[in-house]
Amino acid sequence: MDLRKLVEDHPHSHAGRAFFLTIQALIVISLISFSIETLPDLSDTVRFWLYVIEAVTVSIFTIEYGLRILFAENRLRYITSFYGIVDLLQ
Repeated sequence: MDLRKLVEDHPHSHAGRAFFLTIQALIVISLISFSIETLPDLSDTVRFWLYVIEAVTVSIFTIEYGLRILFAENRLRYITSFYGIVDLLQ
């Protein structure tokens, strides 16, 4: 499978849709873990796993953002577009 199609063709292929849904699920997981992290009196074990979740999701989001920039027809236009800024802020 072409990596470009995987990242860009989410409505047109099963793999692209799976990639899109995985990123959406990671966003939800990231938001939930961030919310839990604000609770007082969490054990060190819970804090450790929340840190792991944060590190993994941020790494995946960074790779996804880099791939979107790499595959963009006009990189500067993508970076400064609404979706480019939203991806950066994720």
